[in-house]
Amino acid sequence: MDNMDIKQQIMTRYYDKTIIYAFGDSHISFFGDYYREEGLGSKVFDYANNIYYIEPNITPFFPFHIGPALAYNLNKYGTKTAAREKIEYLINNFIPPNGRLLFCFGEIDIRVHVIKQSEKKKVPVIDIIENIVDNYMAFLKSLKGGHEIIVWGSVAQQSDDIPIDVNYPRYGSMISRNQATELYNKILKVACDENGFTFVSIFPFLVNENMETKGECYMDAVHISRKCWKIAKQEFEKSGIVIGVE
Repeated sequence: MDNMDIKQQIMTRYYDKTIIYAFGDSHISFFGDYYREEGLGSKVFDYANNIYYIEPNITPFFPFHIGPALAYNLNKYGTKTAAREKIEYLINNFIPPNGRLLFCFGEIDIRVHVIKQSEKKKVPVIDIIENIVDNYMAFLKSLKGGHEIIVWGSVAQQSDDIPIDVNYPRYGSMISRNQATELYNKILKVACDENGFTFVSIFPFLVNENMETKGECYMDAVHISRKCWKIAKQEFEKSGIVIGVE
């Protein structure tokens, strides 16, 4: 059963238009406990719908972990992760109208699917990425309520030196995936600009001049360290979003 006390506490504490409600895959953990360097640190928000939240969180974010959802599938109902249903449920029931919303999706698409689909369909990588971004934007534009939309760019990709983990599969070389990530972020930023959404990314700080991922920026094989908040804070504040970390 759901813990209604937790939901009530969250609604009481966070029914506030200064909060940025963040939705994402496991990379949403970056917006959680600043001092945690391993794992998500997630807690159950809605057991029936398999929704988790991250607390303590970095001001002004309140992060929801939706599951390993693809940006490509966000505009669809009935996917394995039920990401669209989960996000709409949260927006419709726990988030104030005209609230501030952040979305963190795409790294899984690139790590697992983009290069593979490019080879399978014999089309350029850009075609696959543009399709992903189109679906992502269609979902964001479908949201009702006049919300302020912020999109977090995809982070750099897992190094080829890391043994493949069944929990974090990958396809293609680190460099080819990072090149795809750079392209994805560029196309995503243009789409955000066209639709009046805010785009924030620290991807350029996570790779070297050879498009190799900087391992020192990561807390594990896939997720960036909270130590990157010094950079992230600067990038968010360029968009007028004040972050509560030093």
